[in-house]
Amino acid sequence: MKDILITLEILVCIVSGIFLGASGMVSIEVISRADSLAWWLLELLIFLVGIDLGINHIWKRLKTVGFQMLALPIAVVIGSFLGGIMATLLLRFPFMKGMCLTGGLGWYSLTSVLMDKWMGPEMGALAFLSNVIREMLTMLCFPLLHRLKLTVPGIAMGGATTMDSTLILINRVGGAEYAFIAFFQGLIITLIVPFLVPFLAMFCK
Repeated sequence: MKDILITLEILVCIVSGIFLGASGMVSIEVISRADSLAWWLLELLIFLVGIDLGINHIWKRLKTVGFQMLALPIAVVIGSFLGGIMATLLLRFPFMKGMCLTGGLGWYSLTSVLMDKWMGPEMGALAFLSNVIREMLTMLCFPLLHRLKLTVPGIAMGGATTMDSTLILINRVGGAEYAFIAFFQGLIITLIVPFLVPFLAMFCK
């Protein structure tokens, strides 16, 4: 029941935020200031998650698992591109542009800026939407997936976001052990994206 309530809370926040933004009642200046504050709060929450991981001596698990931890981020990258290939075929979207969008792996802020710079505002907007939707779906679906004993697939859905924005949710729902897995996955993917997206973009010119 708790997991379902968390999903409903997130859904209400997202929907109410969309309607509030569309109403014009909140100015861009207010959002910019709030976004700066939200970033500091996010960093504080991540810091608290780190304390939780330390209290649980989670690094001992890393010693036992070792390089097997790399299997999840590698699987996420491969699975994301397989999904991207299917999407480009079904939507008849230009293949390499679709791969560039897929290469964001959830990191919408970086990918949208790069796509806007190299391929124009339309691709920048698509990069932002496709990757931010991944984050939103992770927030909505992870509590339910955890309830269904599909916690690791739920983490995989988050891609790069599991290092920061979705980490707090994963820690709250799944606990420190899964938070560690999520953080490691997000870290590896975050290191990959800045090299992967420019490499793919070379084939779109």
